[in-house]
Amino acid sequence: MDIELIDKLGTDLSVVNAARVSFAKRKDVLDEKDDKLIKYLALHGHWSPFAHAFLSFRIKAPIFVARQLVKHQVGLSWNEVSRRYVSDKPEFYIPFMWRKKPEKSIKQGSSDEEIEFDITELIDTCKGTYNYMLEEGIAPEMARMVLPQCMMTEW
Repeated sequence: MDIELIDKLGTDLSVVNAARVSFAKRKDVLDEKDDKLIKYLALHGHWSPFAHAFLSFRIKAPIFVARQLVKHQVGLSWNEVSRRYVSDKPEFYIPFMWRKKPEKSIKQGSSDEEIEFDITELIDTCKGTYNYMLEEGIAPEMARMVLPQCMMTEW
């Protein structure tokens, strides 16, 4: 996974001043009291002041990681590379070792025990099928359905 900070706007002071606007107060310098205010806002779910500070990232990660970030996002804006417009060869994340599921749990999580499992042949089949579909004239936005979730994406 690659992460690059592209841009930033605002600081902790922006958050503090946004939170205190209802009291018609504004500060120029942060102090310890402001740190406590920021923690209070976060702990109690007062998210609107945090919208006054902004970070922009470019991230490259497997699709399954990207979808987890979307699922848990708060205040994120999302623009993703489209396989309709980009014809680069797909890249894939292949782990060296796989964690086993926990023995006594049917829920999420994994054990510390690892096993080897090679998915290279499966990925090669998916890539071959995808390329064949493109050669046959199938639209890229349709052909991409055969690509696995371990394919890398950027946003």
